[in-house]
Amino acid sequence: MEVVYLLTAEIPSEFHCSQITTFHMQNVTIHLKEMQFNYSTDYLKSNLFLGLIQLGLGIASILTDSMSWFFQYGWLLIGLITLSRNYKSRTGSYIILENEILSIQYIFGYKKIKISDFKSITKKKNSLILDNGKKKKKIWTWLAEKNTPELLFSGINKIISESKETE
Repeated sequence: MEVVYLLTAEIPSEFHCSQITTFHMQNVTIHLKEMQFNYSTDYLKSNLFLGLIQLGLGIASILTDSMSWFFQYGWLLIGLITLSRNYKSRTGSYIILENEILSIQYIFGYKKIKISDFKSITKKKNSLILDNGKKKKKIWTWLAEKNTPELLFSGINKIISESKETE
């Protein structure tokens, strides 16, 4: 509300608040067709901390020889995998929305979903659910940045409504 009042004070009086917000939302959803969403910093920090703990546990168990070799090198391996996954998460985007294709980062690469194949989208607390009548696809958004669910929902909803109009 405060932003709308600031905008109306700087523009001519013939514009209305609803026109401004509608125009702003149309521009936002147009740019969403080529948008990247990163992991949240809380998730990245906790993942880094967990990887360092696992690596430290592996090093400590090797130095003290308190566990069998399987567990000693197992903790080292798990710690290195967690740290490499953390590096991959920091350098790559979690979700990429580009030209009706949604790419979601998994352990080995990205999984691509064609959005125009779906007919509806539902927003839950920690996820978005795409539905086409025969199958449902859940997209977890709790790993992503703070405003990702709202922006992603509006972008996917715009693409779904455009694909319905062309049919």
